[in-house]
Amino acid sequence: YDAGANGFDDSKEVNKMSKNTTKLRKREPKKSTAKDKMKLIIIISVAISIVSAILTLILIDSYGLTKYKNLGLVGSLLIGVIPFTIFQMKEMKRRDGIDQNLPLFLLALLSSVRTGMGIEDAIKTSSERNLGALTAELKNLNANIGWGFPLIECFKLFSQRCNTKISKRVSILLEMSIRIGGDITENLEMIQQHVSEMIELEKNRKSSLAPHMYTIYISGVVFLAIALLLTSNFVPEIEKVKLQFAQNAETNGNMNTSMFDSIKNFDPQQLKTMMFNMAVIEGVFGGLAIGKISSSSYLGGIKHIVIMVTISVVAFTLI
Repeated sequence: YDAGANGFDDSKEVNKMSKNTTKLRKREPKKSTAKDKMKLIIIISVAISIVSAILTLILIDSYGLTKYKNLGLVGSLLIGVIPFTIFQMKEMKRRDGIDQNLPLFLLALLSSVRTGMGIEDAIKTSSERNLGALTAELKNLNANIGWGFPLIECFKLFSQRCNTKISKRVSILLEMSIRIGGDITENLEMIQQHVSEMIELEKNRKSSLAPHMYTIYISGVVFLAIALLLTSNFVPEIEKVKLQFAQNAETNGNMNTSMFDSIKNFDPQQLKTMMFNMAVIEGVFGGLAIGKISSSSYLGGIKHIVIMVTISVVAFTLI
């Protein structure tokens, strides 16, 4: 076949495909964008923590509050973690909103296809619905289709922008249904049922593991209560015994003190510091465990770490 002999020049078609590919690459979300944003948030959090810690140490040294040094440092770290915590909470809320609305999107897509619409027109109709956090991603998907990009590539971009496990599963299944062909209505119905079952299984998993989350919180509160009782009630009694022993030693002169050496060397501030450090450690690891249980991600436990450590800081500050 000689394109020139038949008066047909396919270079224009090749150039057109090349331009469409270039446009698609420009619209493709950079994988590093989310990571760069997270890195920026982490840098900001670290900077805030360092500045807060320096200011706290200066104030402690100025007013002679050395016994609150650990409390001040931990509080400074909490202040620094707040920006990252807010960012992570918004991102998790966005992902949950996308996953929860995917079955509704597939159901709307299935209903439109059953009326005789093509898959592209059905996506356009579905993108006009209010589906929460998924709406913006559907509009972007519809815009990519409007530019004339291949539907399979548009689904890949859709899954990259959503960046959730279920959205990636949906994208792969839609791509397979398009490649394989056959009855698109039957394929969409199977995909919709599969995704709905996945969402339901995830809900059941969270509800069944919820008691374990409460157990971690309760154990943290119990440990904190015991630590506070020791530092607020037990320590003062030890101080009284030390004072009484010192008075008896002065009155009666030298006496056998071997059995009281441990009491004489007892430092109440050291005990309080140790209990506080243990409460903070329990809050950190407990928060990580709750995040893994609730959202299958350790980063999801950042907010729980902030809550548990904040409670510990406030409790030890007030006693």
